[in-house]
Amino acid sequence: MNISNIILVSSLLFIGNSTFAQNTDSIPNQNSPRMVKKVRYHPATYRNISKKDNYISGFALGLDYSSEKFTDKMDMAWDSSNVFLGNSGGFNMYGVYMPKSIRNWRQNNPHFGNANFGFGFNVNQFHSSRKNLIQISTRNEDSARTHVENSHVSFYGMGRYEWGFGNIYPFFGIQGGVTLASTNQVTEMIMISNEYEQRAQTNMTTTATTYFAPEIGIRVRLNSWFSLVASHEWKYGNQLNLTDVKNVQFNGNDARAPQNSVTYQTGMYKFGVLFDLSGNKHDREIIKEAYYDTIMVMEEEQQNKPCPPCPCEVNTKPLKDSNKSDISVDPSSPQTVPSNGSNSSSTIKIPGSNGPAIPNTFEMPKKKLPTGITPKPVPLPTKKKS
Repeated sequence: MNISNIILVSSLLFIGNSTFAQNTDSIPNQNSPRMVKKVRYHPATYRNISKKDNYISGFALGLDYSSEKFTDKMDMAWDSSNVFLGNSGGFNMYGVYMPKSIRNWRQNNPHFGNANFGFGFNVNQFHSSRKNLIQISTRNEDSARTHVENSHVSFYGMGRYEWGFGNIYPFFGIQGGVTLASTNQVTEMIMISNEYEQRAQTNMTTTATTYFAPEIGIRVRLNSWFSLVASHEWKYGNQLNLTDVKNVQFNGNDARAPQNSVTYQTGMYKFGVLFDLSGNKHDREIIKEAYYDTIMVMEEEQQNKPCPPCPCEVNTKPLKDSNKSDISVDPSSPQTVPSNGSNSSSTIKIPGSNGPAIPNTFEMPKKKLPTGITPKPVPLPTKKKS
């Protein structure tokens, strides 16, 4: 084999290898899986625990059963039936709130208890008189029963101060407000009628008095928002007119009863519940700290992803030369510019260039003077005559 044959065979082998390599690269590869490491963040976990001193830090609503009676037996000697000396029945509703200033003070002095202020109202129904059978003026002259009853309605403002010993909160407070004592005649029909109301009430007398009342009690907290409350208060007020319902006299449908002026001095028991609607009742205790971990996952690698566009192929606008002035020179069309107010023209020749001369076709921009300043002519110096 001569040298020319050896060169020919080598050339054919080289060309064949190049062609095979191009065909191999041009064949699209299939997606191949790969192992990828991922980092995950796990936040900290907490649990809520009730605060040790779970005082009322916002708004709370209370609802009580109340029982009021007069305590001055000498002044109530005429009450032989114990209508007012006996126990009455009613309800009491109130709302208390901790002001922001006291809340800030408690944060700096957590061992000095807690103070709350609020408003409420109380309704108590006293014993009524005997029922009297009467005949009312209806179409059929129906029969009815009538009686006289006394009731007290109080509107007040209040303040309480309490200490916490575990779940037990003893407190004392003070109230002040006004009490309305009213006497009403109530008439109820025996037979049900579609033409008339079944029950009618007529006010006979109403008197009012102001009062203040100290209070002591205890609150037992069952959980962060629910408590049982028991308290007793003593009311001290001015003169009040009460109706002696024992000696009521009926004249047909009319009822007449004697009035007695007494000093408003009563005692009242209250038993009820308190709903603490304020927030921030728990502390957060961390159970597990936040941490990172890594996992290995199988992902498919895309081998034939399209290439991103080449930066050289992206249409970009040339940036404006910041050093370029606003003066533009056009060398293709030389123009003449008057010089020194004459009709002659001048051109500018760039040194070292073989091109045509660049005409001086621009004027320097005039500067503007500040507003309010008038230019003054400057006198030329004069030569002194010898």
